[in-house]
Amino acid sequence: MKIGIDAISVTEKAAGFKRYLMQLVKGLATIDKKNDYILFLNHRSYNLFAINQLNFKNIKVYTPPKIHFYWGQFYFPLKIMFEKLDLLFSPVSAPPILCSVKKCVVLHDLAFILFPETIKNKFALFYWKFFMLHGIKKAENIITDSKSTKSYLMSHLYVPDKKIEVIYGFINNEFKKIEDDNVIKSVKEKYNLPTKYILYVGTIEPRKNISTLIKAYYKIRKESVIKHSLVIVGKKGWGYSNIFETIKELNLEDDIIFTGYVPDKDLPALYNAADLFVYIPLHEGFGYPPLEAMSCEIPVVVSKTSSLPEIVGDGGILVDPYNVDEIAEQIIKLLRNEQLRKRIANKGYSRTKNFYMEKSIDKILEVFRDITERKK
Repeated sequence: MKIGIDAISVTEKAAGFKRYLMQLVKGLATIDKKNDYILFLNHRSYNLFAINQLNFKNIKVYTPPKIHFYWGQFYFPLKIMFEKLDLLFSPVSAPPILCSVKKCVVLHDLAFILFPETIKNKFALFYWKFFMLHGIKKAENIITDSKSTKSYLMSHLYVPDKKIEVIYGFINNEFKKIEDDNVIKSVKEKYNLPTKYILYVGTIEPRKNISTLIKAYYKIRKESVIKHSLVIVGKKGWGYSNIFETIKELNLEDDIIFTGYVPDKDLPALYNAADLFVYIPLHEGFGYPPLEAMSCEIPVVVSKTSSLPEIVGDGGILVDPYNVDEIAEQIIKLLRNEQLRKRIANKGYSRTKNFYMEKSIDKILEVFRDITERKK
């Protein structure tokens, strides 16, 4: 098979999309030496995907920064025509609807349908609602990160069950317990972090529910003797100003640390140094950060909504993302009880063994074979 991978929307700081795609490409390169892959990349991410393998080839596609999604719909099909692909795989964006090649698309979540108010850019919202919905209809198969997203897809968009395949993401081996204290110490010094802290990793935007986390943290500091700082790792998305206003109103400027964007190489140490990881978004299609924390043997507190109960299972504490009192209560309980933290961390680490590369890649390759062998 000759498979094209649409990666033209991914940039250096594309957060979850970039991580998913990089791990996916590395996984395909590790497992599949037989099929040929063409990676279509923009000039900002071209060097991120340097696969030194004969069956992998990179093609640079010029994409204007602010309209790359739309550009991919109209200019990208012209590039595809010359490659004579058997299949176009769109793992992080909508497949071009004008492309006649067989298509497989990954749908990570349905936030643009369920929480449209969380997408401030109206052009982006239109893109997802129009092109992704049309892409879903035209694609031969759809892959989702979770059963939760599949269920939403069937109930809200009436996509038939047989067209959807649930294939979980996986994490690389860099996320693990670090035995060398000097490595952890070095990274903590680099970001000027305190001795004890609660950690959040993810984009700073309303859908991630950071304001509620901050309110719960305020309650913890006010009503208990726990003195942990709150460390928030991630780049600013849209609507972040309300988060900083909340911090100012609660007088927490000295207790909450923002690191900004952190490169992947530093993240394992940041997880390892934390006493607790908290992740309470309103909606999540998969959720890499909790899985990364669990792999580093750090206890996690997550939302009991959308895909997170499915991913975390009994490997973490599940809370109502709207209930400040419940979130604060569970955090206090964990921070006061070291044995409980160890027990939850051990369960979380055991849970991560369900998310391994070979299983996910084998299932993806099976979907590819099924599509290409199917008659038009």
